[in-house]
Order: sequence, then C-alpha cells, then structure tokens
Amino acid sequence: MNDALKECGRGSTPGAAGARLRRMLVVAEIAVALVLLIGAGLLMRSFLRLRAVDPGFDPHNVLTMAVSVAGRRDYVGAGRETLYRTLIERVEAVSGVRLASMTNHLPLAGDTWGMNVAIEGRPLPVRGRELHTIYRVARPNYFAAMRMRLAKGRDFTDRDTAGTPPVALINETLAKREFPNEDPLGKRITLDDPRRNPKWLTVVGVVKSVKQRWADAPDNEVYIPFLQDPGFLSGAPPWTSYITLVVRTDVDAATLTRAVKNAIWSVDRNLPLSQVQTLEHAIGNAIWQSRFSLLLIGIFAGLALVLAMLGIYGVMAYEVTQRTHEIGIRMALGAGRARIVKLIANQTLPLALAGIFCGLCGAAGSVRLMRTMLYEVDTLDPATFAAVAVLVLAVSTLAALAPARGATRVDPMITLRHE
Repeated sequence: MNDALKECGRGSTPGAAGARLRRMLVVAEIAVALVLLIGAGLLMRSFLRLRAVDPGFDPHNVLTMAVSVAGRRDYVGAGRETLYRTLIERVEAVSGVRLASMTNHLPLAGDTWGMNVAIEGRPLPVRGRELHTIYRVARPNYFAAMRMRLAKGRDFTDRDTAGTPPVALINETLAKREFPNEDPLGKRITLDDPRRNPKWLTVVGVVKSVKQRWADAPDNEVYIPFLQDPGFLSGAPPWTSYITLVVRTDVDAATLTRAVKNAIWSVDRNLPLSQVQTLEHAIGNAIWQSRFSLLLIGIFAGLALVLAMLGIYGVMAYEVTQRTHEIGIRMALGAGRARIVKLIANQTLPLALAGIFCGLCGAAGSVRLMRTMLYEVDTLDPATFAAVAVLVLAVSTLAALAPARGATRVDPMITLRHE
C-alpha cells in the first residue's frame, strides 16, 4: 500500500509498472500489425503477379455458356451435328457477334480430362509411367474465337469429319517436350493403348499453350475435331451430351447475353443453358481464393495498424499530460519547440523500433505457412519486409506528432502552476 500511495501521490510521475505495461502493449500492437501487413503485402504481390499471367488466350469480349442435349434422342449423331451447326449460324447472325464456336471445356473455367498419349515409333511406355495429356474437343474456329495463336500448321475445318483421316492439334508444351529437335507436323499420336490396335491421329497443327490452372504451368494438351469423336457426336452419357459455346463479340460480351440466348432458343426453346458467363468472369472465379485471402488479411492488417496508431497516440498523449509540469519548466528555462518535439519523439522511436523488430522476427516465422497461397513470391521477400517496416515506422512517427505538437503549445506560466 505504501508503494502504491507513492506511485499515485500528488504531483508525482506515473507509476513505473503502469508505464512499462502500456509500452509493452504498444510494442505488441506494432508487432502484430507488422506481421499482418507483411502477410497482406505478400498476398498483394502474389495477386498482382497472378493477374499479370498470360493465360494463352484473350478473355475480353467473350461470352460462354453450356448447351445440353442430354436425354434428347433426336439430337444424336447427324441430328446433333445439325443442331450445333445451326446454333453457331444463328448466334453469328446476332448483331455485335464476330465469331462463334464450341469446345467440351474451357481453359481455367472447366474440367480437365486427362488421358495417356503415345507417339508412333517411340518405345512403348512402362505401365504407370505413360505420357499424360489433357483432352479437348473443338469445332472449327474455336482457336480464332479464343484468339489462341497457331504456332504451326492449320486449324480444324468442316472437312475434318468421321470419314476423313483422323487428325489432332497439340499445344506448344507437348511439342517442345516430345519433339524438341524435330517438326511435330505429320507425326502420329494415339490416345488409345498402343499395344491394342490403336487409332493413330496425324498432328496437323501446334497451338499456343493455355493455362488450365492459373498458378500452374501449362500441361500437355491434345485437341480433336468434334466430328471425329464418336462419343461427343453420338454419346448418351451426360459428360458427352453437352458442349460449351464460345462467342467472340465486338462489344461488351455481357450486353449480348439475352440476344445470344434468344438466338439459341429460336432453334429449340427447350434447350437448357447453364454456366452463362463472360470469360473474364470465369477467370475471376479461377483466382477468387487469392482475392479472398488478400481481402481478409488486408482488413485485419488495416485494423491492426489503426489500433497500433491509436495505441501510440494514447500512450504519448498520456505521457505528455503527465509531464505537462516538466515541459513547462523546460520551456521556461529556454527549451524551444524543436527540443520539446525531439524529447517526445525520442520516447516513440524506441517503441516503434522494438515493435518492428519483434514483428519482423514473428513474420519471418509465420509467413512460411503462406507458401501454398503465394505465386512466384518468396515468403521472405526483402522488398515487402522493408516496405512494411518503413510504413509502420512512418505511421508510428505520425501518431506521436500530434501529442508532441500539442506539448509545444503549452504556456510555461500555466504549466508551472499545473498540478
């Protein structure tokens, strides 16, 4: 009780224990804010790198939707081909539409069907170590509609039917891996078991690789003409009885949604349409996890920074109030405003530096848990760590300026009588 009375006595300075506790809390606030800000900074750099990734196609002004003929016996074989051809003609007749085509799945926004591929003349692959590829079916003009560049060869045409020699296009990734020193055009590949009378496909073109998963490198990919895939032409299973329409427009694709739907329903009002979206929206969905993580951690980091700023301001304002009498004496003895500001600032800087040091140490250990959330960004990225440390130091200094400037306005005659 005697010690407590001494700490709270009239005209005394604040208790040492209370002051230490307040300063420790400020240091902790700064450290937590710095850890969260570094996490948000790393996610921001990762998100910006993701947005800058070239998907391999132009997603602007492209409308997509899935058309299903499941359960329709009249749309099997030639009937299905007639329907799809008519739909494309009707859609291309819509004002503002430049080109339309179809594929089984969109890159980034659809499923990836994996298959094994073998190359004619190569040794038979060991069981379990076959060459893997993604399988795509496409109609003519699909690559033009997606603006996927043809590196070599030709696109599919209406002459690539079930009665003509089977052909295929491969992407640049597969071409570079399997034909590094030779021209892949004219080579033959198969998606069947090469040991059991396989169907050989002649490579007639090489197309630019596209992203199938945003943060991963492009996979091997093989494209087959729609009319040369019996499953998609006549198949009854749900996974072969729908196809994705791709519409390249001259205007904002979203504004043509209703017109394109009406063009399809003018052929058959009962055709179900699903997954109606622009390609840009589909890409946004592909990176929603990165955006959500950035938003969540960014909110917490901002709140932590505000709390740290308020904590520093509160501690400094309280200490200025407690030292009003001392400040008045110093000013009465000739201390200038600059000296008083420096006096208050010297109390803030050690707190900020201690918090930054603790925060950097904590961040170095904790951000390793974010490794799977980052894309082409090191968890110990020095630029992010340095930028956040400077930001926190600047904010801490600004938070202490208001009480320091207030202290310079003290009237020495009034403070000498302050109790």
